[in-house]
Order: sequence, then C-alpha cells, then structure tokens
Amino acid sequence: MTDEARRRPDDFSVRYSWREGALPPPHHYEYVIEVGPGPVGKITFYPDYPMENPPVWEEKLDVELEKLDELHTFLAKGNMIRGDWEEAEDDAVGGRLEWMEIRSNGERHMVPSGIRDPENVVGVYQFIQSLVGDAVWEKLMAQRDEYMKGYAAGHGGG
Repeated sequence: MTDEARRRPDDFSVRYSWREGALPPPHHYEYVIEVGPGPVGKITFYPDYPMENPPVWEEKLDVELEKLDELHTFLAKGNMIRGDWEEAEDDAVGGRLEWMEIRSNGERHMVPSGIRDPENVVGVYQFIQSLVGDAVWEKLMAQRDEYMKGYAAGHGGG
C-alpha cells in the first residue's frame, strides 16, 4: 500500500452502530459511536428500544488525531473502505447487530451487519469502542442500571 493510500483524508469519519439482540424491555439497549472528521466524536446511547421512548444520552469524545490516523490506516490496510461486502447466509435472527458507515474522499461506504469473514471488522469495532474510554462507559452503564431499576419499579417489578 502506498503512503498516499494510508493518508487520512480530511473528510474521513466513521459511524459505528451496535444493537443488543431481541430482548424484552428494558434489557435491550443500543448505541452509536461517531468519530471524525477531525479530532471529535460522540456516543449516543439508548438504554432501551427507541419505540419505548427512553432517555437518550450523548457524550462528546475527544479523539486524538493519532487515533484517527490509526483507525484510517487499519481500515485502509484491511481493505475495508469499500462497498462490496458479502453478507453471510446464516445471519442469526434476533441476535446482536453491529455495522458501520465510513466516509472517505467524498464517498460513503457501508459495512453491513452479518458479513462473511468478519475478523478484521471485529478488531475495528473493538478499536472504535475503546475510543469511548472507561469513564464514559462506566457512566453510561450506571445510567442504564438506574433506568432499568426505574423501569422495573414503574412496571410492578420492584
């Protein structure tokens, strides 16, 4: 790969979405992590199905340019900035889903959930999740625990 191909474009950004499997309320949750363009990002966290009208929590993320460069290099070296993903035929219905959208050089590329040979993509997803930081994850999960307690109390369970 050439140095030019590894260089992060100014418009480079990633939107990663994670959704828990089909579980009864309030056990389901989902979140979206957005990074870029530039050294910015945010996580948007839904502690339940959006149709249940839960609170929505957003936390801003400071993303070091080195981490953004590392993410771009990981995606470029792994040939993941493309749109021709082959989806697996045995995608589990009702299971956890994760996917991402990559914007680079004026183009939009989707990496769908349930792709074949997801090894590199799993590593990218873990890297993106690590950009959130332990303190933010702990805060969001504590808020989720409080939401679940309130849900149980409001629905005769506690």
